[in-house]
Amino acid sequence: MKTSSLFVKTGLLKSIYVVIALLFYNNSNAQTWLAAGGGMNVSANTNVSALATFNGELYAGGAFDSADGAPASKIARWNGAAWSPVDSGMNSFVLALTVYNNELYAGGFFTMSGTDTVNYIAKWDGTNWSAVGTGMNFFVNALTVFNGELYAGGNFTTAGGNPANRIAKWDGANWNAVGAGFNAQVKALAVYNNELYAGGFFTMSGTDTTNYVAKWSGTNWVSPDTGTNNFVYALTSYGGSLIAGGSFTMAGGNPAKCIAAWNGTSWDSLSNGFNSRVLALYSYNTLLYAGGWLTSSGSTPASHIASWNGTSWSALGTGTDNYVYAIADFNGDIYAGGTFLNAGSVTAHYVAHWVLPTAIQDAVQVNSSVSIYPNPFSEEATIVIYDIRFTNYDLLVYDISGKNVIHLRNQSGNSKIQRGNLKSGIYFYKILSKDSHSLTGKFIVD
Repeated sequence: MKTSSLFVKTGLLKSIYVVIALLFYNNSNAQTWLAAGGGMNVSANTNVSALATFNGELYAGGAFDSADGAPASKIARWNGAAWSPVDSGMNSFVLALTVYNNELYAGGFFTMSGTDTVNYIAKWDGTNWSAVGTGMNFFVNALTVFNGELYAGGNFTTAGGNPANRIAKWDGANWNAVGAGFNAQVKALAVYNNELYAGGFFTMSGTDTTNYVAKWSGTNWVSPDTGTNNFVYALTSYGGSLIAGGSFTMAGGNPAKCIAAWNGTSWDSLSNGFNSRVLALYSYNTLLYAGGWLTSSGSTPASHIASWNGTSWSALGTGTDNYVYAIADFNGDIYAGGTFLNAGSVTAHYVAHWVLPTAIQDAVQVNSSVSIYPNPFSEEATIVIYDIRFTNYDLLVYDISGKNVIHLRNQSGNSKIQRGNLKSGIYFYKILSKDSHSLTGKFIVD
């Protein structure tokens, strides 16, 4: 009798599957790093500095010339299975990405997209790149949306031809200054408690002291307490607080190693913080992710990336072998970009994703879009896909610990799973189409 029949008819077996799935779901070791295709071209200067989702795809910006071996100038998009270029891309580095008014905005060192002038900022409508007014007079590091307007921070002093010291806002038609701006670079922007915050290398806004982090009051920039004692590279909102990451050791006069939380009144450390600078922050579901130069939090190893559950820091497996500059989520996975060539035990050129391959619902639901037979099997099984969206796909198989044991690329029609070196036990599979759809399930090897 097939496992699928037992699964439906036998309550005891169903309960066993649920328990196994719960153990798998709650075990941090069940997660694993995977490469995102072939990644970007390997060179001394290559990196991925920005990640954002737009129209069902993940966009990566940075300093690279190709993705998956095909030309892609400083920006590329990932559909879950393969990379593709974004038109002619840019002529220099992309440092920031965000979505505003249903278009993707990019900021960086670039001044041209193909033959079009786009001074340090451009927008993508899904088909073409275009200028955002006349842009800036120098590079853009950060982008965010606040109160229906796009805010850009960087090292410029004009925006749209008008004075704007390191920060400006775009209302869809015009650029405007945001108060007095700052005396040095803006590296990060974030919205917390319906207020706009900026972080960077600055210490002054006009005649007001704003040590590396500031809040926009609507008329001027003010310092949250005494700010930090060194650079702020990243900001995000998490758990009712504003989180700041950087190279500082103090926040609000209190010890805080490279990361701190602002609750609207005071600064607090997040446990032991980190031993080196934080360059990227990202909040997803119940966790906060931090990436950068860091390699440990107190006695806890964390190779360039870690997660915070509200009380303690945890490593993401063995992390990456070099710096993490950007973090984002896509299709339920956490993606990291940076200067690394390896993530965990896999080769991953500058971008990788951290996955939990099977969630609880896979153990209690039958997926009508895919079937596997025989199940259990001893030597070989066939996966049949009934969903017409999966004409070209990748098939990934994981063991109960979350280790990726099979990865079949560019499959079409039905797929065969050979036992090979697979030991007896339960396995989980994920099927990824070229246009970002996915199917998941499980099978048993006798």
